[in-house]
Amino acid sequence: MEDDEERDFEQASDEESLNIRRLERELHAVGAFENKHLFVGLGAGLVFILLHTLRPSYFTQIAVLVFVPVSVLGGLALTFFRSARKKKNILIQYGLRCKHCGFIPSTLNASGVLCHKTCLKCHLKLDG
Repeated sequence: MEDDEERDFEQASDEESLNIRRLERELHAVGAFENKHLFVGLGAGLVFILLHTLRPSYFTQIAVLVFVPVSVLGGLALTFFRSARKKKNILIQYGLRCKHCGFIPSTLNASGVLCHKTCLKCHLKLDG
């Protein structure tokens, strides 16, 4: 994978390589931001477990039985959904959606597509 990225940077002009680095930085920032939100949600679930351990009561028992699974499963699902949606919007902003077939490359292929300006699905030139 590293060889592919190096080839992309070698074939890219200075402006294109700056765009590639900017794109990768934005995609990484989205992942880091969503991970922070996930850890906050998981931390809240741990607080309820700790509270129930220190002072067991009916309220804390219900909170542990209901809130913890909902926060863990919901937090994971919401984090993955929001992260994928934000990354997809970033790829669209960089002009990586094909006007002909509507294909959007994955984040792994984004730098190569940005460099070559060619759709991976229909192999036509990307506009913009």
